[in-house]
Amino acid sequence: MTRSAGVFGSVTMLSRVLGLLRDVLSAGLFGTTQVWDAFVTAFTIPNMFRMMLGEGALSGAFVPIFTRYLHSSSEQQAWSFANKIISLLSVVLIGIIVIGWGILAVMYHMALPERIHLIVLLSIILLPYLFFICNVGLLMGILNTFHHFFIGAFCPVILNATLIFLMILYIPFSHLTELQKIYILSVGVVLGGALQFFSHWIVASKKGLRFTFSIDIHDKGVAKVWRLMLPAVMALSVTQINLVVDRVLALFIGEGAASALYYSNRIIQLPIGVFGVALATTSFPLMAHYSAVNDMPLFKKTISHVIQLMLFISLPATCGLLVLSYPLIRMIFEHSQFDADSTSKTAFALIFYSIGLCSYCCNKVIIRGFYSLQDTRTPVRVGVITLIINVVFNVVLMYPLKQGGLALSTSIASFVGTALLVFGMNKKIGVFYNTDFWISIRRILFASFIMMAAVYVSYRYLYLVLSATLWNNILILGIPLCIGITVYMALMYFLKSQELFDILELIGIHRSVN
Repeated sequence: MTRSAGVFGSVTMLSRVLGLLRDVLSAGLFGTTQVWDAFVTAFTIPNMFRMMLGEGALSGAFVPIFTRYLHSSSEQQAWSFANKIISLLSVVLIGIIVIGWGILAVMYHMALPERIHLIVLLSIILLPYLFFICNVGLLMGILNTFHHFFIGAFCPVILNATLIFLMILYIPFSHLTELQKIYILSVGVVLGGALQFFSHWIVASKKGLRFTFSIDIHDKGVAKVWRLMLPAVMALSVTQINLVVDRVLALFIGEGAASALYYSNRIIQLPIGVFGVALATTSFPLMAHYSAVNDMPLFKKTISHVIQLMLFISLPATCGLLVLSYPLIRMIFEHSQFDADSTSKTAFALIFYSIGLCSYCCNKVIIRGFYSLQDTRTPVRVGVITLIINVVFNVVLMYPLKQGGLALSTSIASFVGTALLVFGMNKKIGVFYNTDFWISIRRILFASFIMMAAVYVSYRYLYLVLSATLWNNILILGIPLCIGITVYMALMYFLKSQELFDILELIGIHRSVN
Protein backbone atom coordinates (compact mmCIF):
# COMPACT_ATOMS: atom_id res chain seq x y z
CA MET A 1 0.00 0.00 0.00
CA THR A 2 2.78 2.45 0.89
CA ARG A 3 4.46 1.96 -2.50
CA SER A 4 1.15 2.49 -4.32
CA ALA A 5 0.53 5.59 -2.24
CA GLY A 6 4.00 6.78 -3.21
CA VAL A 7 3.21 6.50 -6.92
CA PHE A 8 -0.17 8.14 -6.42
CA GLY A 9 1.30 10.87 -4.22
CA SER A 10 4.17 11.62 -6.61
CA VAL A 11 1.89 12.06 -9.61
CA THR A 12 -0.59 13.97 -7.47
CA MET A 13 2.24 16.29 -6.44
CA LEU A 14 2.83 17.06 -10.13
CA SER A 15 -0.89 17.71 -10.52
CA ARG A 16 -0.98 20.00 -7.49
CA VAL A 17 2.04 21.96 -8.71
CA LEU A 18 0.32 22.48 -12.06
CA GLY A 19 -2.88 23.33 -10.20
CA LEU A 20 -0.96 25.91 -8.21
CA LEU A 21 0.45 27.36 -11.43
CA ARG A 22 -3.09 27.45 -12.82
CA ASP A 23 -4.27 29.35 -9.74
CA VAL A 24 -1.34 31.77 -9.93
CA LEU A 25 -2.24 32.53 -13.56
CA SER A 26 -5.95 32.92 -12.80
CA ALA A 27 -5.11 35.18 -9.85
CA GLY A 28 -3.07 37.37 -12.19
CA LEU A 29 -5.84 37.48 -14.81
CA PHE A 30 -8.87 37.90 -12.55
CA GLY A 31 -7.70 38.57 -8.97
CA THR A 32 -10.57 38.38 -6.46
CA THR A 33 -13.04 40.16 -8.73
CA GLN A 34 -16.76 39.59 -9.22
CA VAL A 35 -16.07 37.66 -12.44
CA TRP A 36 -13.86 35.12 -10.66
CA ASP A 37 -16.35 34.91 -7.78
CA ALA A 38 -18.98 33.93 -10.39
CA PHE A 39 -16.75 31.28 -11.99
CA VAL A 40 -15.88 29.75 -8.60
CA THR A 41 -19.57 29.59 -7.66
CA ALA A 42 -20.65 28.14 -11.03
CA PHE A 43 -17.90 25.50 -10.96
CA THR A 44 -19.25 24.33 -7.59
CA ILE A 45 -22.30 22.78 -9.30
CA PRO A 46 -20.55 20.15 -11.50
CA ASN A 47 -18.05 19.50 -8.70
CA MET A 48 -20.95 18.82 -6.35
CA PHE A 49 -22.38 16.16 -8.66
CA ARG A 50 -18.87 14.79 -9.31
CA MET A 51 -18.49 13.98 -5.62
CA MET A 52 -22.04 12.64 -5.32
CA LEU A 53 -22.25 10.53 -8.50
CA GLY A 54 -18.63 10.00 -9.55
CA GLU A 55 -15.61 9.40 -7.38
CA GLY A 56 -17.61 9.75 -4.17
CA ALA A 57 -20.86 7.90 -3.54
CA LEU A 58 -21.06 5.69 -6.63
CA SER A 59 -17.40 4.70 -6.53
CA GLY A 60 -17.67 4.04 -2.79
CA ALA A 61 -20.65 1.71 -3.34
CA PHE A 62 -19.31 0.17 -6.57
CA VAL A 63 -15.73 -0.81 -5.57
CA PRO A 64 -16.55 -3.26 -2.71
CA ILE A 65 -19.16 -5.08 -4.85
CA PHE A 66 -16.93 -5.13 -7.94
CA THR A 67 -14.15 -6.51 -5.71
CA ARG A 68 -16.44 -9.29 -4.46
CA TYR A 69 -17.35 -10.22 -8.05
CA LEU A 70 -13.65 -10.51 -8.90
CA HIS A 71 -12.95 -12.69 -5.85
CA SER A 72 -16.07 -14.87 -5.74
CA SER A 73 -17.23 -14.96 -9.38
CA SER A 74 -15.63 -14.72 -12.80
CA GLU A 75 -13.94 -11.64 -14.22
CA GLN A 76 -16.49 -11.74 -17.06
CA GLN A 77 -19.34 -11.30 -14.57
CA ALA A 78 -17.47 -8.43 -12.94
CA TRP A 79 -17.12 -6.62 -16.28
CA SER A 80 -20.77 -7.28 -17.13
CA PHE A 81 -21.72 -5.68 -13.83
CA ALA A 82 -19.43 -2.70 -14.58
CA ASN A 83 -21.09 -2.23 -18.01
CA LYS A 84 -24.52 -2.02 -16.40
CA ILE A 85 -23.36 0.60 -13.91
CA ILE A 86 -21.60 2.70 -16.59
CA SER A 87 -24.71 2.58 -18.82
CA LEU A 88 -27.07 3.55 -16.01
CA LEU A 89 -24.77 6.35 -14.81
CA SER A 90 -24.48 7.80 -18.33
CA VAL A 91 -28.26 7.91 -18.81
CA VAL A 92 -28.75 9.57 -15.41
CA LEU A 93 -26.04 12.15 -16.15
CA ILE A 94 -27.50 13.06 -19.54
CA GLY A 95 -30.88 13.49 -17.87
CA ILE A 96 -29.42 15.77 -15.19
CA ILE A 97 -27.63 17.88 -17.81
CA VAL A 98 -30.78 18.30 -19.95
CA ILE A 99 -32.94 19.18 -16.93
CA GLY A 100 -30.21 21.49 -15.63
CA TRP A 101 -30.03 23.32 -18.96
CA GLY A 102 -33.80 23.78 -18.89
CA ILE A 103 -33.80 25.26 -15.38
CA LEU A 104 -30.81 27.49 -16.11
CA ALA A 105 -32.37 28.69 -19.39
CA VAL A 106 -35.45 29.85 -17.48
CA MET A 107 -33.25 31.60 -14.89
CA TYR A 108 -31.18 33.22 -17.66
CA HIS A 109 -34.25 35.05 -18.97
CA MET A 110 -35.31 36.25 -15.51
CA ALA A 111 -34.51 39.71 -14.15
CA LEU A 112 -31.55 38.81 -11.93
CA PRO A 113 -28.64 40.82 -10.51
CA GLU A 114 -25.67 40.98 -12.86
CA ARG A 115 -23.44 38.65 -10.82
CA ILE A 116 -26.21 36.01 -10.50
CA HIS A 117 -26.86 36.27 -14.25
CA LEU A 118 -23.16 35.59 -14.89
CA ILE A 119 -23.19 32.57 -12.56
CA VAL A 120 -26.16 31.14 -14.49
CA LEU A 121 -24.46 31.65 -17.87
CA LEU A 122 -21.21 30.05 -16.71
CA SER A 123 -23.17 27.12 -15.22
CA ILE A 124 -24.78 26.49 -18.64
CA ILE A 125 -21.32 26.30 -20.22
CA LEU A 126 -19.82 24.11 -17.47
CA LEU A 127 -22.67 21.59 -17.10
CA PRO A 128 -21.43 19.08 -19.78
CA TYR A 129 -18.24 18.69 -17.70
CA LEU A 130 -20.48 16.74 -15.34
CA PHE A 131 -20.90 13.82 -17.78
CA PHE A 132 -17.18 13.37 -18.32
CA ILE A 133 -15.92 13.80 -14.76
CA CYS A 134 -18.54 11.55 -13.11
CA ASN A 135 -17.71 8.72 -15.52
CA VAL A 136 -14.02 9.37 -14.80
CA GLY A 137 -14.72 8.81 -11.10
CA LEU A 138 -16.33 5.44 -11.81
CA LEU A 139 -13.57 4.34 -14.20
CA MET A 140 -11.00 5.40 -11.61
CA GLY A 141 -12.70 3.13 -9.06
CA ILE A 142 -12.47 0.21 -11.51
CA LEU A 143 -8.77 0.81 -12.15
CA ASN A 144 -8.02 1.22 -8.43
CA THR A 145 -9.51 -2.23 -7.85
CA PHE A 146 -6.76 -3.58 -10.14
CA HIS A 147 -4.22 -1.48 -8.17
CA HIS A 148 -3.70 0.81 -11.14
CA PHE A 149 -3.43 4.26 -9.57
CA PHE A 150 -1.28 6.17 -12.04
CA ILE A 151 -3.91 7.42 -14.50
CA GLY A 152 -6.25 8.40 -11.65
CA ALA A 153 -3.53 10.53 -10.10
CA PHE A 154 -2.49 11.88 -13.53
CA CYS A 155 -6.07 12.80 -14.44
CA PRO A 156 -6.05 16.33 -12.91
CA VAL A 157 -2.78 17.05 -14.76
CA ILE A 158 -4.77 16.90 -18.01
CA LEU A 159 -7.31 19.49 -16.86
CA ASN A 160 -4.66 21.75 -15.35
CA ALA A 161 -2.51 21.55 -18.50
CA THR A 162 -5.51 22.46 -20.68
CA LEU A 163 -6.35 25.54 -18.61
CA ILE A 164 -2.70 26.59 -18.31
CA PHE A 165 -2.35 26.36 -22.10
CA LEU A 166 -5.33 28.69 -22.52
CA MET A 167 -4.10 31.16 -19.89
CA ILE A 168 -0.51 31.31 -21.17
CA LEU A 169 -0.68 30.84 -24.93
CA TYR A 170 -4.11 32.07 -25.96
CA ILE A 171 -5.93 34.45 -23.62
CA PRO A 172 -3.08 36.98 -23.05
CA PHE A 173 -2.61 37.53 -26.81
CA SER A 174 -6.25 37.58 -27.90
CA HIS A 175 -7.29 41.09 -26.71
CA LEU A 176 -10.40 39.72 -25.04
CA THR A 177 -12.59 41.35 -22.41
CA GLU A 178 -12.62 39.89 -18.90
CA LEU A 179 -15.99 38.24 -19.57
CA GLN A 180 -14.77 36.66 -22.82
CA LYS A 181 -11.73 35.30 -21.00
CA ILE A 182 -13.87 33.59 -18.37
CA TYR A 183 -16.14 32.11 -21.08
CA ILE A 184 -13.12 30.58 -22.86
CA LEU A 185 -11.78 29.25 -19.57
CA SER A 186 -15.15 27.58 -18.90
CA VAL A 187 -15.09 25.90 -22.33
CA GLY A 188 -11.53 24.78 -21.50
CA VAL A 189 -12.84 23.03 -18.38
CA VAL A 190 -15.27 20.98 -20.50
CA LEU A 191 -12.52 20.13 -23.01
CA GLY A 192 -10.21 19.07 -20.18
CA GLY A 193 -12.96 16.85 -18.75
CA ALA A 194 -13.40 15.13 -22.13
CA LEU A 195 -9.65 14.44 -22.35
CA GLN A 196 -9.70 13.01 -18.81
CA PHE A 197 -12.58 10.71 -19.71
CA PHE A 198 -11.00 9.29 -22.87
CA SER A 199 -7.63 8.72 -21.15
CA HIS A 200 -9.35 6.63 -18.44
CA TRP A 201 -11.44 4.79 -21.01
CA ILE A 202 -8.34 3.71 -22.97
CA VAL A 203 -6.61 2.34 -19.85
CA ALA A 204 -9.78 0.58 -18.63
CA SER A 205 -10.14 -1.06 -22.06
CA LYS A 206 -6.62 -2.45 -21.73
CA LYS A 207 -7.60 -3.92 -18.34
CA GLY A 208 -10.53 -5.78 -19.91
CA LEU A 209 -13.45 -3.36 -20.22
CA ARG A 210 -15.49 -4.07 -23.37
CA PHE A 211 -18.38 -1.67 -23.22
CA THR A 212 -21.82 -2.73 -24.36
CA PHE A 213 -24.82 -0.60 -23.44
CA SER A 214 -26.85 -2.57 -20.92
CA ILE A 215 -29.32 -1.36 -18.30
CA ASP A 216 -30.75 -3.90 -15.87
CA ILE A 217 -32.08 -2.24 -12.72
CA HIS A 218 -33.22 -5.66 -11.42
CA ASP A 219 -29.67 -7.07 -11.43
CA LYS A 220 -28.70 -7.99 -7.85
CA GLY A 221 -25.36 -6.17 -8.05
CA VAL A 222 -26.92 -3.03 -9.53
CA ALA A 223 -29.69 -3.07 -6.92
CA LYS A 224 -27.13 -3.42 -4.13
CA VAL A 225 -25.07 -0.52 -5.49
CA TRP A 226 -28.25 1.54 -5.60
CA ARG A 227 -29.10 0.66 -1.97
CA LEU A 228 -25.58 1.47 -0.79
CA MET A 229 -25.29 4.54 -2.97
CA LEU A 230 -28.42 6.38 -1.82
CA PRO A 231 -27.20 6.93 1.76
CA ALA A 232 -23.74 7.79 0.41
CA VAL A 233 -25.27 10.36 -1.96
CA MET A 234 -27.08 11.85 1.01
CA ALA A 235 -23.84 11.96 3.02
CA LEU A 236 -21.87 13.57 0.21
CA SER A 237 -24.80 15.85 -0.61
CA VAL A 238 -24.47 17.20 2.90
CA THR A 239 -20.76 17.85 2.32
CA GLN A 240 -21.42 19.56 -0.99
CA ILE A 241 -24.32 21.55 0.46
CA ASN A 242 -21.85 22.80 3.07
CA LEU A 243 -19.60 24.01 0.26
CA VAL A 244 -22.46 25.62 -1.66
CA VAL A 245 -23.72 27.35 1.50
CA ASP A 246 -20.21 28.72 2.15
CA ARG A 247 -19.89 30.02 -1.42
CA VAL A 248 -23.37 31.61 -1.43
CA LEU A 249 -22.89 33.26 1.97
CA ALA A 250 -19.51 34.55 0.79
CA LEU A 251 -21.33 36.50 -1.93
CA PHE A 252 -23.18 38.42 0.81
CA ILE A 253 -19.98 39.27 2.69
CA GLY A 254 -18.64 41.33 -0.18
CA GLU A 255 -16.60 41.19 -3.38
CA GLY A 256 -13.58 38.93 -3.14
CA ALA A 257 -14.79 36.76 -0.25
CA ALA A 258 -15.74 33.79 -2.47
CA SER A 259 -12.43 34.08 -4.34
CA ALA A 260 -10.50 34.28 -1.05
CA LEU A 261 -12.19 31.07 0.12
CA TYR A 262 -11.40 29.43 -3.23
CA TYR A 263 -7.69 30.31 -3.24
CA SER A 264 -7.17 29.47 0.44
CA ASN A 265 -8.96 26.16 -0.05
CA ARG A 266 -6.68 25.41 -3.01
CA ILE A 267 -3.66 25.78 -0.72
CA ILE A 268 -5.24 23.49 1.87
CA GLN A 269 -5.95 20.92 -0.86
CA LEU A 270 -2.22 20.61 -1.59
CA PRO A 271 -1.31 18.46 1.47
CA ILE A 272 -4.76 16.83 1.39
CA GLY A 273 -4.38 15.86 -2.27
CA VAL A 274 -0.76 14.75 -2.18
CA PHE A 275 -0.93 12.68 1.01
CA GLY A 276 -4.52 12.53 2.27
CA VAL A 277 -6.21 11.47 -0.95
CA ALA A 278 -3.22 9.31 -1.96
CA LEU A 279 -3.30 7.27 1.25
CA ALA A 280 -7.10 7.10 1.40
CA THR A 281 -7.40 6.05 -2.26
CA THR A 282 -4.72 3.36 -2.17
CA SER A 283 -5.91 1.96 1.17
CA PHE A 284 -9.54 1.69 -0.01
CA PRO A 285 -9.12 -1.45 -2.19
CA LEU A 286 -7.05 -2.99 0.62
CA MET A 287 -9.75 -2.34 3.22
CA ALA A 288 -12.40 -3.58 0.78
CA HIS A 289 -10.39 -6.81 0.35
CA TYR A 290 -10.00 -7.37 4.12
CA SER A 291 -13.72 -6.71 4.55
CA ALA A 292 -14.56 -9.14 1.72
CA VAL A 293 -12.52 -11.96 3.33
CA ASN A 294 -13.69 -10.91 6.84
CA ASP A 295 -10.16 -10.26 8.16
CA MET A 296 -11.00 -7.62 10.78
CA PRO A 297 -7.59 -7.59 12.56
CA LEU A 298 -5.85 -6.53 9.33
CA PHE A 299 -8.70 -4.13 8.54
CA LYS A 300 -8.19 -2.42 11.92
CA LYS A 301 -4.42 -2.36 11.50
CA THR A 302 -4.74 -0.77 8.05
CA ILE A 303 -7.11 2.03 9.05
CA SER A 304 -5.09 2.80 12.21
CA HIS A 305 -1.80 2.91 10.30
CA VAL A 306 -3.19 5.15 7.55
CA ILE A 307 -4.52 7.63 10.14
CA GLN A 308 -1.09 7.73 11.80
CA LEU A 309 0.52 8.53 8.44
CA MET A 310 -2.15 11.19 7.80
CA LEU A 311 -1.40 12.89 11.12
CA PHE A 312 2.36 12.63 10.58
CA ILE A 313 1.91 14.96 7.59
CA SER A 314 -1.14 17.04 8.47
CA LEU A 315 -0.25 18.08 12.04
CA PRO A 316 3.07 19.78 11.16
CA ALA A 317 1.45 21.17 8.00
CA THR A 318 -1.24 22.78 10.17
CA CYS A 319 1.37 24.31 12.47
CA GLY A 320 3.34 25.65 9.51
CA LEU A 321 0.29 27.17 7.82
CA LEU A 322 -0.82 28.91 11.01
CA VAL A 323 2.49 30.80 11.05
CA LEU A 324 3.22 31.22 7.33
CA SER A 325 -0.23 31.83 5.80
CA TYR A 326 0.40 35.47 4.93
CA PRO A 327 3.89 35.15 3.36
CA LEU A 328 2.77 32.00 1.53
CA ILE A 329 -0.22 33.70 -0.13
CA ARG A 330 1.82 36.83 -0.85
CA MET A 331 4.61 34.82 -2.47
CA ILE A 332 2.33 32.65 -4.61
CA PHE A 333 -0.52 34.89 -5.69
CA GLU A 334 0.23 38.58 -5.17
CA HIS A 335 0.79 40.04 -8.62
CA SER A 336 -1.17 41.91 -11.29
CA GLN A 337 -4.91 41.83 -10.38
CA PHE A 338 -4.25 40.01 -7.10
CA ASP A 339 -3.26 42.90 -4.80
CA ALA A 340 -2.32 43.28 -1.11
CA ASP A 341 -5.99 43.39 -0.10
CA SER A 342 -6.60 40.08 -1.90
CA THR A 343 -3.59 38.62 -0.06
CA SER A 344 -4.94 39.71 3.34
CA LYS A 345 -8.41 38.28 2.65
CA THR A 346 -7.06 34.96 1.39
CA ALA A 347 -4.43 34.52 4.13
CA PHE A 348 -7.06 35.24 6.79
CA ALA A 349 -9.29 32.46 5.42
CA LEU A 350 -6.32 30.09 5.11
CA ILE A 351 -5.50 30.40 8.81
CA PHE A 352 -8.95 29.13 9.76
CA TYR A 353 -9.06 26.44 7.08
CA SER A 354 -5.69 25.10 8.28
CA ILE A 355 -7.12 24.44 11.75
CA GLY A 356 -9.23 21.63 10.28
CA LEU A 357 -6.54 20.10 8.06
CA CYS A 358 -6.02 17.00 10.23
CA SER A 359 -9.72 16.22 10.35
CA TYR A 360 -10.15 16.74 6.58
CA CYS A 361 -7.48 14.09 5.94
CA CYS A 362 -8.66 11.59 8.56
CA ASN A 363 -12.29 11.82 7.45
CA LYS A 364 -11.34 10.63 3.97
CA VAL A 365 -9.91 7.33 5.18
CA ILE A 366 -12.54 6.67 7.88
CA ILE A 367 -15.43 7.25 5.47
CA ARG A 368 -13.79 4.87 2.98
CA GLY A 369 -13.50 2.40 5.84
CA PHE A 370 -17.28 2.51 6.29
CA TYR A 371 -17.76 2.09 2.53
CA SER A 372 -15.47 -0.97 2.62
CA LEU A 373 -17.76 -2.46 5.26
CA GLN A 374 -20.73 -1.61 2.98
CA ASP A 375 -22.03 0.81 5.62
CA THR A 376 -23.06 4.04 3.93
CA ARG A 377 -25.65 5.06 6.51
CA THR A 378 -23.28 6.11 9.29
CA PRO A 379 -21.54 8.76 7.13
CA VAL A 380 -25.03 10.13 6.29
CA ARG A 381 -25.95 10.62 9.93
CA VAL A 382 -22.60 12.23 10.65
CA GLY A 383 -22.91 14.40 7.55
CA VAL A 384 -26.31 15.77 8.58
CA ILE A 385 -24.97 16.70 12.02
CA THR A 386 -21.92 18.44 10.52
CA LEU A 387 -24.15 20.33 8.06
CA ILE A 388 -26.25 21.72 10.90
CA ILE A 389 -23.13 22.67 12.87
CA ASN A 390 -21.56 24.33 9.83
CA VAL A 391 -24.66 26.38 9.01
CA VAL A 392 -25.10 27.51 12.63
CA PHE A 393 -21.47 28.59 12.98
CA ASN A 394 -21.57 30.22 9.53
CA VAL A 395 -24.42 32.48 10.64
CA VAL A 396 -22.71 33.26 13.95
CA LEU A 397 -19.18 33.86 12.60
CA MET A 398 -19.59 35.23 9.05
CA TYR A 399 -20.04 38.86 10.05
CA PRO A 400 -17.44 39.24 12.82
CA LEU A 401 -14.81 37.17 10.94
CA LYS A 402 -16.13 37.47 7.35
CA GLN A 403 -14.57 34.79 5.07
CA GLY A 404 -12.48 33.65 8.04
CA GLY A 405 -15.70 32.81 9.89
CA LEU A 406 -16.92 30.64 7.02
CA ALA A 407 -13.58 28.80 6.95
CA LEU A 408 -13.56 28.35 10.74
CA SER A 409 -17.11 26.94 10.64
CA THR A 410 -15.93 24.34 8.13
CA SER A 411 -13.03 23.35 10.41
CA ILE A 412 -15.23 23.08 13.50
CA ALA A 413 -17.81 20.96 11.68
CA SER A 414 -15.05 18.73 10.27
CA PHE A 415 -13.58 18.05 13.73
CA VAL A 416 -16.99 17.12 15.09
CA GLY A 417 -17.46 14.83 12.09
CA THR A 418 -14.13 13.10 12.77
CA ALA A 419 -15.05 12.44 16.40
CA LEU A 420 -18.43 10.98 15.40
CA LEU A 421 -16.92 8.83 12.63
CA VAL A 422 -14.29 7.40 15.00
CA PHE A 423 -17.00 6.66 17.57
CA GLY A 424 -19.10 4.95 14.90
CA MET A 425 -16.19 2.86 13.61
CA ASN A 426 -15.28 1.75 17.14
CA LYS A 427 -18.89 0.73 17.70
CA LYS A 428 -18.96 -1.25 14.44
CA ILE A 429 -15.64 -3.16 14.54
CA GLY A 430 -14.28 -2.50 18.03
CA VAL A 431 -11.52 -0.07 19.00
CA PHE A 432 -9.12 0.09 16.05
CA TYR A 433 -6.31 2.02 17.76
CA ASN A 434 -4.04 0.80 20.55
CA THR A 435 -1.33 2.07 22.93
CA ASP A 436 1.23 2.32 20.11
CA PHE A 437 -1.17 4.58 18.22
CA TRP A 438 -1.34 7.08 21.09
CA ILE A 439 2.42 6.96 21.63
CA SER A 440 2.87 7.83 17.96
CA ILE A 441 0.38 10.74 18.20
CA ARG A 442 2.20 12.17 21.24
CA ARG A 443 5.49 12.09 19.33
CA ILE A 444 3.93 13.86 16.35
CA LEU A 445 2.34 16.53 18.57
CA PHE A 446 5.59 17.18 20.45
CA ALA A 447 7.68 17.48 17.27
CA SER A 448 5.02 19.63 15.56
CA PHE A 449 4.89 22.20 18.37
CA ILE A 450 8.69 22.45 18.57
CA MET A 451 8.77 22.89 14.79
CA MET A 452 6.07 25.58 15.00
CA ALA A 453 8.12 27.54 17.54
CA ALA A 454 11.23 27.33 15.34
CA VAL A 455 9.26 28.50 12.29
CA TYR A 456 7.68 31.39 14.17
CA VAL A 457 10.96 32.69 15.64
CA SER A 458 12.81 32.50 12.31
CA TYR A 459 9.91 34.08 10.39
CA ARG A 460 9.50 37.00 12.82
CA TYR A 461 13.24 37.71 12.77
CA LEU A 462 13.44 37.73 8.96
CA TYR A 463 10.22 39.74 8.65
CA LEU A 464 11.68 42.47 10.87
CA VAL A 465 15.16 42.69 9.33
CA LEU A 466 14.39 42.23 5.60
CA SER A 467 12.59 44.68 3.35
CA ALA A 468 9.68 43.53 1.17
CA THR A 469 11.40 42.79 -2.15
CA LEU A 470 10.79 39.73 -4.33
CA TRP A 471 13.96 37.89 -3.29
CA ASN A 472 13.53 38.87 0.35
CA ASN A 473 9.96 37.55 0.27
CA ILE A 474 11.33 34.23 -1.00
CA LEU A 475 13.81 34.17 1.90
CA ILE A 476 11.16 35.20 4.45
CA LEU A 477 9.05 32.20 3.39
CA GLY A 478 11.73 29.71 2.34
CA ILE A 479 14.16 29.85 5.28
CA PRO A 480 11.54 29.27 8.04
CA LEU A 481 10.02 26.51 5.90
CA CYS A 482 13.36 24.72 5.54
CA ILE A 483 14.12 25.17 9.24
CA GLY A 484 10.71 23.76 10.16
CA ILE A 485 11.06 20.68 7.96
CA THR A 486 14.58 20.01 9.23
CA VAL A 487 13.60 20.38 12.89
CA TYR A 488 10.53 18.16 12.50
CA MET A 489 12.31 15.39 10.60
CA ALA A 490 15.28 15.44 13.00
CA LEU A 491 13.01 15.18 16.03
CA MET A 492 10.99 12.34 14.53
CA TYR A 493 14.20 10.50 13.62
CA PHE A 494 15.51 10.98 17.16
CA LEU A 495 12.17 9.73 18.54
CA LYS A 496 12.42 6.65 16.25
CA SER A 497 9.12 7.34 14.50
CA GLN A 498 8.04 4.46 12.29
CA GLU A 499 5.88 6.89 10.31
CA LEU A 500 9.01 8.76 9.22
CA PHE A 501 10.45 5.63 7.62
CA ASP A 502 7.10 4.81 6.01
CA ILE A 503 6.82 8.30 4.51
CA LEU A 504 10.42 8.13 3.28
CA GLU A 505 9.58 4.80 1.65
CA LEU A 506 6.46 6.38 0.16
CA ILE A 507 8.59 8.99 -1.63
CA GLY A 508 11.21 6.39 -2.54
CA ILE A 509 14.04 7.45 -0.21
CA HIS A 510 14.10 4.72 2.41
CA ARG A 511 12.89 1.19 2.95
CA SER A 512 10.59 0.77 5.93
CA VAL A 513 12.09 -1.09 8.87
CA ASN A 514 8.95 -3.24 8.89
